[in-house]
Amino acid sequence: MKLQLAAAAVAAAIGVAGFADAAQAPAAPAKTVKITMFKFQPRRLVVKPGARITWINRDGDPHTVTSTKGRALHSQALDTGKRYSVVLRKPGTYNYLCKIHPFMHGVVVVRR
Repeated sequence: MKLQLAAAAVAAAIGVAGFADAAQAPAAPAKTVKITMFKFQPRRLVVKPGARITWINRDGDPHTVTSTKGRALHSQALDTGKRYSVVLRKPGTYNYLCKIHPFMHGVVVVRR
């Protein structure tokens, strides 16, 4: 019985230690895309899974951040100074545009 309790205590300690290490792992760095002069800057952004990406509209006109396929990126119209943030966890290429000004394109590449 004492051996079973000792084994359970060791297993619990290992489990807690593993959980603590995972909880202390740093998050992927945040990235910013500025919307200015009717362009997404940078136009192409490469991030790690879990990175928070924030678009900030610095133009006088409203803009959107909208996926060309799917709905991973789907903002409302962003007025001047407004922000839109998203965390992309799945690796892949996310192409997007501004629905109001469809000549404005950008891409986020998520890779490990």
